[in-house]
Amino acid sequence: MNHPKGILSRTEGQSLVIVALSMIVLIGALAFAIDWGYGLTQRRAMSNSAEAGALGAGVLLARSVVPTTDGFVFSRSQEETYCAAEAAAALDRDFAPAGAEYSLTVEGFADRATQPAWSLSGIACPAASRTTLPIETRTLRVVATVSYRSLIASVVGWPQMTAAGSIRARIVGVPYDASGRNVWPMVRHYDASDLVQKCDDPCDPLGAEPFTFWSPQGTEPNMVYGNFKGQVDLSKRSSREPDPTIDQLIHQWDESGSPEAGTQPKPDLSGNCKGSWDTIGGDDESVDKQCSIPNWFYYFFGGELSLDEAPTGHPGAEPPSPIGPRPTICADVPGWIEAPSCAPGKAGVGDWVETATGNVGVNNSELMVEAIRRAYAEGYGFTTPYSDLPVPGKQNMVFGKALVVTIFMWDCAETYSSNAPQGERWSLIDGGTLPDGTNDCSQIPQTGSTPMPDRVHLFTVVPFTFYEGLIETSSIRGYWGGAVGSADGCPTGDCSLDPLTNTVILRPDE
Repeated sequence: MNHPKGILSRTEGQSLVIVALSMIVLIGALAFAIDWGYGLTQRRAMSNSAEAGALGAGVLLARSVVPTTDGFVFSRSQEETYCAAEAAAALDRDFAPAGAEYSLTVEGFADRATQPAWSLSGIACPAASRTTLPIETRTLRVVATVSYRSLIASVVGWPQMTAAGSIRARIVGVPYDASGRNVWPMVRHYDASDLVQKCDDPCDPLGAEPFTFWSPQGTEPNMVYGNFKGQVDLSKRSSREPDPTIDQLIHQWDESGSPEAGTQPKPDLSGNCKGSWDTIGGDDESVDKQCSIPNWFYYFFGGELSLDEAPTGHPGAEPPSPIGPRPTICADVPGWIEAPSCAPGKAGVGDWVETATGNVGVNNSELMVEAIRRAYAEGYGFTTPYSDLPVPGKQNMVFGKALVVTIFMWDCAETYSSNAPQGERWSLIDGGTLPDGTNDCSQIPQTGSTPMPDRVHLFTVVPFTFYEGLIETSSIRGYWGGAVGSADGCPTGDCSLDPLTNTVILRPDE
């Protein structure tokens, strides 16, 4: 059928207009889809940033719980908490649009509170001031926001777009798990009052003085017992027994660098091991304190010490003396302290470690500091955020880098007599006499008449945070606690704060 030419021309022109309009609509839809998708990407990025910030701030708080004579306190401030969140959040800001502006808000909530007890946003880091953080703080809410110029929406009047993400972090206490933690060849006599930080009345949580963990002074309580000043020999063999095949009463020796275990010796950091160091240690205490002990301060002890198993499987080794119930310390063990040997019928559990003479600070302080720095450099162990707080009484010195170290604490001790008959060479050192006339070996006096401990019984284990700026040849200071544990230790997700070990549980912001 033939159509007039004019009609065909009009039809073709209308089709072109429809196609052109359709293309505009499709391109616009595609552009808005790209804008929408980009917005979703930014929202996901802010959610990741908020999560990182909440975790960073939460871990800082989990490490900063300090038991004091005035109760639990946080040793970090609101500003430090905010800055920890900001530093962590900044590392997770992917796909940053050109000219984007970021903001972060951190809020602290008391237990089950619906309104924040404190809130910070947009402050400069590091902060110039320090505001006490309420100990009632249990949950942090972190909100990360980005404002950016849209790709297309600005054409229709939306020049600025905003994406945000938020999450909550709850701080809960968990039991301390010493397995796999850093261990130095250094112990301390157990005294429950040591674990409570002294604090003035009224207590300034941000001004709690560091605890003196070690000092060579004879008056230092629970550390100096004659020539024994807290240093122990973690060698496989006994350094007291004349038979070089007799082992110490420890659960597992350090096999990380010994031909006897099929592993390569480690480079010697003491300068006294002739180039390489065998982690099996030696059988001569005077040599070990020059060679093996300094290296354990640098590399940490790679074996395992036990609190809850009796020392068995050591042929030829003389069994330890019965230590009895020790009512002075076992009658009132804090709930956050693990003391297996206080359980009924369990007084025989726990390793016995031989002591070593020598000055820990003079001989090993430099290697202790190097160990902390190595942990930071290699991402090894349980480090804590760098602290730029000034060291009390020291000019131009800050706390610096820190490391949480497992500290074994002992209760009773034995002395060794090489002249005694075989099987009678180890003798329990008498402690204090109780009102009923019995002896408590955990109450060893620090007097010149008391025999020097030759091996000590491991009673409990606690974490201690050592700062590089607080380690000196004349004293070694720090703070009890500071460990971060696994959330598996708090199945309910609602456990009370612990003075030694806490953790962070992330929850949706609902």
